[in-house]
Amino acid sequence: MCENDCIIKCMGIYPIGSLVLLESGLMAVVIEIDEHSQMTPVVRVFKTLLAF
Repeated sequence: MCENDCIIKCMGIYPIGSLVLLESGLMAVVIEIDEHSQMTPVVRVFKTLLAF
């Protein structure tokens, strides 16, 4: 296993506390990592939409 794989396995692709922009346009913060599905973390959505 290479060094990058170890980092991703330990921290996840989206580390806890990361801000993510959802396809819906809503902003969310990662609150939990699913060790079986690194691409689908548990997030808490902010109530406001981003205006770009």
